[in-house]
Amino acid sequence: MKAVSFFSSIGGMDYAWKYEGGDIVGACEQDEFRRDVYTQHFGKPAWFERDAYNLTSPPPDADIWIAGHAVLCLTQLIEVMNTSYRPNWIWFETMLEAHVGEMLLIPLAALGYRCDLGAFDAADFGLAESRTRLNLIGNRVNADCSWLKEKHHNPWPACQCTPGVMSYGSVAAAEIAQGFSEGYTSLHTGSYENVNALKRQALSGSVAIPAALWVAERLHRTMTGTRLAIATYLESNKEV
Repeated sequence: MKAVSFFSSIGGMDYAWKYEGGDIVGACEQDEFRRDVYTQHFGKPAWFERDAYNLTSPPPDADIWIAGHAVLCLTQLIEVMNTSYRPNWIWFETMLEAHVGEMLLIPLAALGYRCDLGAFDAADFGLAESRTRLNLIGNRVNADCSWLKEKHHNPWPACQCTPGVMSYGSVAAAEIAQGFSEGYTSLHTGSYENVNALKRQALSGSVAIPAALWVAERLHRTMTGTRLAIATYLESNKEV
């Protein structure tokens, strides 16, 4: 399954997608440090844009667009979808905000997407961090993704959780708190001033890896099953 990644940051959602066997055929990230971390782990995609709102070339064909950012930024990405290519599937990860329905669900429905929502706390996936994020999966083939509402049973005790990665004493601890390997944000080449601050900022905006893996695995399964069902239907209804 091919994906185009927007607001790619250091590649948390991309890591989950590739781990489950998917391909990343394009990415988009404006911040220079995060682009360097991204390319160190994933290489430089043939389509690697800087500004999701002012693309210099159209995104490559893909089965799905994945993106993690604030709701307002995702609404601007929906505007891009409204004027150009619309993938059959989208996976958005964002913060819990008051006007998600008005800002995301209504415009996506107008573009023909059925949407399912699920809110996950990183602590529900065994991480020592309490941070809730909203996952939205939309599709134009009327597939059921209500599994997003499932509860999780590997919680970290609330009294032992920190409120976010910025509160950790070291970058390595912050990396591990998000589910990355220690040293994930360390660059082999290049130099930046205040690099530890850049690392923390990048990590604070990233997904919790175990949660992203959980979503990616089930999303792959749903997309594959839907594709097979459509192919079977078309084959059985071909004119003789």
